[in-house]
Parts: sequence; C-alpha cells; structure tokens
Amino acid sequence: MIEAGPGDIFHIGQVLNNTYEIEGILGRGGTGEVYRARNLISGRIVAIKALNKLFSGNADYEQLMKREEQMRDILHDSVVRYTECSRSDAGHVFLVMDFIDGPSMNERMLEGRMDPKELLIIAHRICEGLIAAHGHGIVHRDLSPDNIVLRGGLAERATIIDFGIAKDTSAGARTIVGNDFAGKYEYAAPEQLEGHADARSDLYALGALLLAGFRGDVPFAGSTPGEIVRRKQRPLDMEGLPEPLKGLIQWLTAPDPNQRPASAQELLIRLETLIKPKSPGGRDRQPKPSRGRNRSPLWLALGVVLVAAGAGGAWYAGIFGPPPEPPLPTASPYRLAAAFDGTRSSLSGNAPDPDSATLIARAFGSATGAMPPEGALVIAGGVPDEGWPKAAAKLIDEMTGLESWTLDIRDRAADVSGVAPDRASRDAARTRMEAEAKAAGLTFA
Repeated sequence: MIEAGPGDIFHIGQVLNNTYEIEGILGRGGTGEVYRARNLISGRIVAIKALNKLFSGNADYEQLMKREEQMRDILHDSVVRYTECSRSDAGHVFLVMDFIDGPSMNERMLEGRMDPKELLIIAHRICEGLIAAHGHGIVHRDLSPDNIVLRGGLAERATIIDFGIAKDTSAGARTIVGNDFAGKYEYAAPEQLEGHADARSDLYALGALLLAGFRGDVPFAGSTPGEIVRRKQRPLDMEGLPEPLKGLIQWLTAPDPNQRPASAQELLIRLETLIKPKSPGGRDRQPKPSRGRNRSPLWLALGVVLVAAGAGGAWYAGIFGPPPEPPLPTASPYRLAAAFDGTRSSLSGNAPDPDSATLIARAFGSATGAMPPEGALVIAGGVPDEGWPKAAAKLIDEMTGLESWTLDIRDRAADVSGVAPDRASRDAARTRMEAEAKAAGLTFA
C-alpha cells in the first residue's frame, strides 16, 4: 500500500455502504484510485476501485465501470472476481472485487527479463481466463503487464484484472477512452487503432505482453500517431527470442487478425503442447493430490485422487519440447474446472470425444440449472483412462444440493469444495461422494 493523502477519495477507517471499511490505498490514477478494504460482515478482504467525482458524473466512464462489473458472471481462478458496482454518499462510483495479493507482471519486469518457461505458464493461465471471458462475449481490450497480477508471486496463479476499466492519457498510461480506441498503444492490436476489437485483439495483446516480459521492458510503439500506425502494420521485433516462445508470439501478434489463433481455445491447445510434464529422469512426474483445507462445520472440502493405471503429470513442472502433430491434440494435464456460486456457473477443460463432452455438460447443467456454452470443453487426447469422463460427470452430479461449490481436476488429482445449507446436508453430500468415489475407483486424499 502507498501513503494516504489529504486529497484521496476515501480515507482510512471510512465505511462504505455500511459494509466496507477502508484499510489503505493501493494505487492512484488520473481518473480514480484503488483501495484495500475489509467486509465488516464476512471479514473478506476486497479491493475497491473508485472514480473521482469528476469522472463519476461522466457517462462514458460510468459505462466502462458498468462493463467491468459485468465480469460478475465469470467464475474462474485466473480472472478477478467482481462483487458489485455502487455509489458512495458523496457520489463516487466504485467497484468491489477480490483483493489479489501479489506483484503485477509489470513489477516483475522491473526486476529484469522474465524466464521463457515462466512466461509460457503465465500465457496458459491468461488463456484460460480469456476463454472464460470471451465465452461471455467480453473482450478485455487492455491486456498489459500491469493488468496481470501474480497471486502470491506465482506464475501459475496469474490473474487478469481491469476488464474495461477507464484510464486516461497521463504519463505512463497512454490510454484513450472514447468511442474509437481504448487500450495501451504498446499492446493494442492494429485493428484497435481503428476502433475495432474482438477476441483476437486480446490474443495480440497477450503476445505483446509476453514479448515485453522477455525483454524486461515496454515495447516501443512510436512517438507520433503516424509512426504508431505504421509500426502496427509490421511484425514485432523478435530478435533474440528463443523457441518455442518466439513462434508463439509471432502467431499471436500477426498484424492480420486472420493469421492469429481463431480463438483462445485454439491457443490453449497449442500451449498445452509446449509444456511437457517431465521429471529430470525423463519419466512423467506424479502429482501430489491437494488436500482440502479445514473449514467451518458447514464447509465441505474433499481432495480426490483418480485411481488408474499409469502416472499423472505435474503441469507446471514441465520442460519445453517441439509441438507434436498428432491427429488429435494431447492435453497435459487433462483438466476439468467447474464452479457454481448459487447463481453463476462456469465450466472449462477437456473431453476425449463429443459424447464425453455431452455427458459432462449435461451433468453440469443438471447440477447448476444452466448448460455451459458450446465449446466450453476442448476435445483432446491424453485422457488418463476410459472412466475419467464418467467419474468427472458423477462428481459434478454430487454437487447438486450444495449452495456453492468448485471442482478442479488435473489428470488423476482433483479438489472438491462446497458450502452446504446445514450439517445434515454436508454429511449427506460427503457420504454420497464417498460412495460414488468407491464405485468409480476413486479415493479421497
């Protein structure tokens, strides 16, 4: 946190909407400020982004805040979770979101160039978040290193923040907000300069920020509008980049959008072939199953390990290798991520064939009351065993009746957690899961 000042929008100790107590200020900008606060009811630490009074009365800036607040519908670990959009008694519009504790990618870059392996891990995490966002029709438009926070300082916990937030043209920001262009020139796709942006524009920005991470510096976009436009029509300078990072960034930052990945889903398949889960001896490394954390009596937390022949792989402990070219892309790890908070739901991951994808999707729809969007599951080889899709679907089925829950499966290791309405429901859910696990050849860690 930084030192508070007399001109700040909120002051330490101030309580907003009888709920959020301001604990400190995290940052300032030309349009507003970001604060750390505590929910006095739940005790949860949150971040509050507030527009100063001038911009709180500006319809364009308010619209950008509302757009960002629409991210409430997205539940994914690599996307910051939004809670509400509100207005203080003094007229300041503010957003409430999860507090992500860790340095930004920009801060990490200040220490020097980043390791190519670390950058591929970050790319994979960001890609997963973009799949979730694009699936809801939301394009970030302003991906840059300062909008990627490394939760706990870990590349494998990279989290996207600032969806659609308004920034100004003050020194260092170089962002225009209006009807034509919104984004940082250094990372914006060429088409954004003409006011056009779609999912492929976010993929260009991802490539540009990966390049910046490797260089340890912000890419030079030009010093005049004409120079910026000319530079954006040419490929970025890739001199000195190692493979496979170089080929990946070239693909992502092609000036012609049609030469980039068609979607974040397509990019994810490529990324999952670039990181190989190998131990120093060359054998696949067996992941350690995550154990559920202790919770209150009404919290259900179960660690699950799928028992089958062969060994699983630890995704982020891998080494690089040239992309294979099998008829069907191989996913490593083989994954499934599902979540439901009582009103919103999300599903992403892999399935070995369309029938398995349908089986999992129907189980998800039954448990949440909402079918996932088409393409939520990527068809890929590498499934740990033939019973994996059925076991995953059964675990989702058993979530029915919980107030909220999350399920995260990577190869044969899975974490299940949820909140039950009462002790009896919690115990019943645990009993059902244990029975299903035994029948499906699963064991709780």
